Amino acid sequence: MGYSVKLVNIMSKHFFVEAGRKNKQIAIKIEWKNNMMKMDKPQTCPYKKFDYTKISATLDLQKLGVKKLSA
Repeated sequence: MGYSVKLVNIMSKHFFVEAGRKNKQIAIKIEWKNNMMKMDKPQTCPYKKFDYTKISATLDLQKLGVKKLSA
């Protein structure tokens, strides 16, 4: 992962990564909380479909000094 994703993780209340690899036949899920202060144990499971990566985050707006995001 690049620097942008790592910075988003540091500045997030909740950060979640899920990835599946067809050739390795495995999927993994990892969750971080409280600006990377807590990481849940990675979960793996068998996977045989297509390659994918899913990233979701809930930004810590207070830490960023922002009250709300504008459109």
